[in-house]
Amino acid sequence: KEFEKHMAYLAKHHFNVISISDLVGKLQRKEKIPAKTVVITIDDGYEDNYTHAFPILKKYKLPAGIFVATDLIGQFTTARKGTTMNKLGWSQMEEMLNSGLIEVFPHSHTHPKLDQLTPEFAEKEVKVSRHTLENQLGKSLPIFAYPYGRYNREVIEILRNQGFEAAFTVKTGRVHPGDNLFLLKRNSIDSKVSFAMFRGIVRSGRT
Repeated sequence: KEFEKHMAYLAKHHFNVISISDLVGKLQRKEKIPAKTVVITIDDGYEDNYTHAFPILKKYKLPAGIFVATDLIGQFTTARKGTTMNKLGWSQMEEMLNSGLIEVFPHSHTHPKLDQLTPEFAEKEVKVSRHTLENQLGKSLPIFAYPYGRYNREVIEILRNQGFEAAFTVKTGRVHPGDNLFLLKRNSIDSKVSFAMFRGIVRSGRT
């Protein structure tokens, strides 16, 4: 219900909602980003991305990108309070991709804190995640999101060496031309964010 309220607000007030790929392309070309531009990103690939978010995004014709940990595809996780949450399956991801609204990108293989791994294991996490998705979905996926927002200089270098073009952190802030493409900022919208706070976050990008 809250997610739909947010998407309806973006649509009603004519925000320029663009895909992750479009944003990265603009940054690579150092293009000016139009006022009121918003990019919708979703981490971890829970099944509710398909059952709840996808119908709403289709309703308002808004693009979004999902970052998926590949070892968990088609599996489930148990939250701290004991709640079981299913993960996306391949057929669900392929349906969303075929809509032309949804992009899927790698988010590591097992969702570890990459900065706590040896460079060899961190590289394996990144490589397996990307290759698994690209082989199954049949397209190049050169954009990454750091699990838990954790990274270090070695992790960034691994991404560069493997041909990635950009990566998202969980640091709060707006994105500008000239930003480091491997340190892109995002603003978290979760259950603690009221609707008034949401409006303030997206409206802050008007200039």
